[in-house]
Amino acid sequence: MNRLFTFFTFLSIAFTTQLASSLPSKQTHTLKPASCVYFLTNNDVNSVVAIKIDPATGMLMGEGIETPTGGRGMAALNAMTGEPLTGDTLLSQGAMVAHGRRLFAVNAGDNSLSMLAIDYRDCTRLKPMSTPAKIPNGEFPVAVAYSSKLRTACVALAGSKDGVSCFRANALSLQSLDCNPRPFSLNQTTPPAGPPGTVSGLSFNPSSSALLVTIKGNPGSTPAAPGVILRYPVNTATGLVGGAETVQRFSPPGTAILFGFSPVPGNDDVDTIVFTDPTVGAGIVKLPVEPKTPGTQDVDPTNLQLVQIPGQVATCWSTYSPTRNSFFVTDGGGSNLVEISIPDGQVLGNVNMTNPVNVGMLDATFHKSGFVYGLSPGENEVAVNVWDVRAGRGQIKGVQSFAVRGTGATSRSMGMVLV
Repeated sequence: MNRLFTFFTFLSIAFTTQLASSLPSKQTHTLKPASCVYFLTNNDVNSVVAIKIDPATGMLMGEGIETPTGGRGMAALNAMTGEPLTGDTLLSQGAMVAHGRRLFAVNAGDNSLSMLAIDYRDCTRLKPMSTPAKIPNGEFPVAVAYSSKLRTACVALAGSKDGVSCFRANALSLQSLDCNPRPFSLNQTTPPAGPPGTVSGLSFNPSSSALLVTIKGNPGSTPAAPGVILRYPVNTATGLVGGAETVQRFSPPGTAILFGFSPVPGNDDVDTIVFTDPTVGAGIVKLPVEPKTPGTQDVDPTNLQLVQIPGQVATCWSTYSPTRNSFFVTDGGGSNLVEISIPDGQVLGNVNMTNPVNVGMLDATFHKSGFVYGLSPGENEVAVNVWDVRAGRGQIKGVQSFAVRGTGATSRSMGMVLV
């Protein structure tokens, strides 16, 4: 059994892990007949891998079907060794996003964004809708977000030319909306070296009134750099994301390596975000929408709930469950799935996969039918772990560790989405 990754060894050496309802008990949704999960190989010739879901059981079946994005992948560097990472190779959450029958994927090796169409009759059949869109004056895209309301896709760039760059998603192509990215000014290289001090992810808030970005801090720097949540306002009249001069910066106290996050819908006056941080575990923070004054903002401690996860190694990825009012987090150094309630931050369940193909999980996605799918790339093969959570909140059962066959996917694989 393989163990992920040299990256997580680095995390455990560099930082000390700080250890410390009223919903229905049974969900009755069923999977649509043509459901698939997708992940990104991030190989030099970048591809999307599609795997069918058995609608009767929720488990994966058949071989993976690989479709080139038309772009190139690339791995970030281990800051301790200077060598390319062999796991979590983009140091991010959200290398892909899907909406309707369209899928967006980043190409870190040639600074481009791909948009692919998903066949209505067979979800494993993908077709690039055009050649990948080049990102003007930006390098090493690691995450993508899409707003159907704005018809806009934005990418987070983590290289020496970093920042946020956005595109209008037209019927058949992507149209750049920016001449230059909104810079983060992280003073990174291309490829970037991390994990500390690198970009983690981005997402539009539920109302598409703001674009949110997380950036890891660097506790080992002098002075220590805190983790940061950036919030860019969206002009509701034009649908355009604000420039660098409009951004707000939030650093929740007690956090250091802000990683993957998920916005929570429900209140237009507050941006509620569930996030991961391997120095703690996870957390929930509420960021008031007003005032919109740019610059560094204080985080009211009463609006922050840190969640310590005993025994965690590198909790870095999250997926939100709207039907359960909870979120799930995964650990790159362990094969467990953790469910956390909203808003009180109670750990509802923490269950290990029995006999996993690999140790560790990265990106995960929740399906309303009551299944969670988590990517688990190892040194010799890539797996997707399947969890049945239909029995109710906190009731987690690992039902499948699916070894992906028939593709060129390696430990460089990233992302996990479901259609």
